[in-house]
Amino acid sequence: MTTPQFPSPSRDAYPTPPAGHHPPAAFHAATAGPTQQRAPFPLNTGGGIWAQSYVGEPSSGEPYAGPQQPYAAGPQQPYAAAPEQPGGGYPPPPPYVPRPPRTPWWQRDGVISRLLAGLGVLITLIGVVMMLVLAAQAGYFGPAARVGAGSALSAVLIGAGVWLFGRTGGRTGAVALATTGFAGIFMVVVTMTDYYRWLAPVAGLALAGAVAAAAVALSTYWRSQPMTVLAFLAIAGLAPFITRDVNLELVGFLLLLQAAGILPEKLRGWVTVAPVRTIPVVLALLGAEIFPVGDHVTLRIGAAATCAALGLVAALLPRGKGAEPVGALVYAVASLPLLVAIPAIERPWSILAAAVLAAVTVVALVVARPVGAFTLSAAAVVASIAGLEVCVTTTRGHLLPALIAVVALGLLAVAHQQRSLPVWTIGTFFAILAVGVQVDLVQPAVAWDAAYAARTTGTTDALAGLVVLAAVLGTLWSARRVTSGAAQVPLLLIAPVPAFWSLLVAVLTFGAGVGGKDGYHAAQLIVSAALMAGAMAALALGLKSATHTAGLTVAGLGLVAAALAKLFLYDLAALDGLVRAGSFMAVGLLLLAAGTRYAQAVARRTPDEPTGQEHLRPIG
Repeated sequence: MTTPQFPSPSRDAYPTPPAGHHPPAAFHAATAGPTQQRAPFPLNTGGGIWAQSYVGEPSSGEPYAGPQQPYAAGPQQPYAAAPEQPGGGYPPPPPYVPRPPRTPWWQRDGVISRLLAGLGVLITLIGVVMMLVLAAQAGYFGPAARVGAGSALSAVLIGAGVWLFGRTGGRTGAVALATTGFAGIFMVVVTMTDYYRWLAPVAGLALAGAVAAAAVALSTYWRSQPMTVLAFLAIAGLAPFITRDVNLELVGFLLLLQAAGILPEKLRGWVTVAPVRTIPVVLALLGAEIFPVGDHVTLRIGAAATCAALGLVAALLPRGKGAEPVGALVYAVASLPLLVAIPAIERPWSILAAAVLAAVTVVALVVARPVGAFTLSAAAVVASIAGLEVCVTTTRGHLLPALIAVVALGLLAVAHQQRSLPVWTIGTFFAILAVGVQVDLVQPAVAWDAAYAARTTGTTDALAGLVVLAAVLGTLWSARRVTSGAAQVPLLLIAPVPAFWSLLVAVLTFGAGVGGKDGYHAAQLIVSAALMAGAMAALALGLKSATHTAGLTVAGLGLVAAALAKLFLYDLAALDGLVRAGSFMAVGLLLLAAGTRYAQAVARRTPDEPTGQEHLRPIG
């Protein structure tokens, strides 16, 4: 058996490889000489697809001209040979390093210890609560002994945690011990304030605030987010068992936790702290609104306003990377109790509370600019709901569409200035809501029934129609800055309908409110002229536009058709005397003016200006 021989490392024995290709291993083996057999020849190209074996094939001494499939399959990069070894050939590929096996979750560092420590915190605090409350109900020990034992145990746990923190492997245990101790002291203070009534509410809140501040300071110094989260969860979950119901004392203690959690959340960028410190007080406030205990409406409203203010401050403060969506959502949740409480307040205080909430939100956004997109959207939701409550609380009459339209205009202005699509969406929703309320209050019969319009409408409806028209036009105005060109096409097709309705309501109700039936008929003349004016404007814009020429032209001609249909189907039959003649004269003169101006505009256009009919020009 002949031992395979490998090619000589000399460069002269190898023909020049084709440009842009990697030479296959069989190519090298074929040029080794007529007496040598072709043997496997590994070429270190990274892909490993050139390692071929042609053992035992006859050799003619000519360059190999066999199948070229490896050339076609190879990567299309310029040829670059690996550095030659001192003894010839190419270096071996790097050794394969297998991926280390994944460690099961129960064997990872700290998982079991943290699980056991967390369970220890929970069980110990439950025992403290039992000692403070259940033992009192059973008659074991005296109140002073129970409170003293709880305080002593909590202090020992805090001291043990501080001592253990600096020891090797003691961080997890130290955090658990200190968390249990601070939560125990906090609940002792709650017991002394709400259960035994040893402390006045103000004194109890002050002492609880000091305990919460100390716990937050230690967890921030230790850089331990779990300590803050566990302490807040333990207090929020066990404190209601001490207070026995959702009362103002419980709300006050939870508000202290909400305020105390802002510092570590912003200083360390702990995103998890935000919902943990906010959701418990929100639930307590909602429970106090649904099941009120005592007649403390002012205190409940003040607590809800404090919760909303803390949420707004936390949302506007600087935050860590990726924390803005959570902060914005938590801010919206924190404002929920106040938004729910406002309808239960008597007028005019409910109007004042909603207006203050909307105004403070807007002013805070202006002062704290720039703000993130999520925060801006959350603030827009809060301010818009508060504005809607102002509108509904102020009136349920025919002025309501105008008030809702004012809220829509404010949102659309913010969306235009900030280029915010979510805020624009909210503003558009309020504009649509204003149109819907207007249709509900002013029936469509106002468009043709003079007696109905004179009997049920007035100048208030005319004012509301103008404001709603401004909101609809504001939707189109801000959409040019916020949305893309493709998204504006449906708006241009849909918006003229509510815009024309609002204009029709404004004109006809004003005429009916001022002059009765005669004023209504005169207003119909103005409507006919307005249709022709809109047609002229659409045709003129069509000549100036390079992209919407066809659509604007069709819209203009459609308005012309609508004006003519109204002229012959309604004005000719319903109007009398000079008003009918004036309607025909107004439409006729506007038609003449439109035709003349359109012809002049087309004649003045240069050949380079687009006309929307470029496809009809001859070629050549």
